[in-house]
Amino acid sequence: MTTLDRKRERMLFKDYYGIITRIRPQIETLTGSEWPIPDYPQVRKDVEDYDKFSMELWCGRCPGYPYMAYLRVYEPLAAFPAGERAEWEAWLRRNPEPKTLAEATAMLTADATANFKKAMG
Repeated sequence: MTTLDRKRERMLFKDYYGIITRIRPQIETLTGSEWPIPDYPQVRKDVEDYDKFSMELWCGRCPGYPYMAYLRVYEPLAAFPAGERAEWEAWLRRNPEPKTLAEATAMLTADATANFKKAMG
């Protein structure tokens, strides 16, 4: 869960997406990287073809995925329950911090592909 996930019992995706869109300039300044994400109307259009969107998301090819993943992982590990924290710590040991957005995307895609292969047996 991200900090945003914990602040409310329930939050609509469009509200969450609005927040992460508004904070993007600050995140880009903090990280020194550009984090391109599509406008919400485009995301809404993309999810209308759920099967395609789901596969793109699973494979790490969804526009904005690296940015959203960064926001989820940046939360201090101490905030996670022990089991989930251990999983993230192991992931971080296997994957050094990316230097570029392209490197982050490649890492996320490789990780998603490995998870897919593992799930498929």
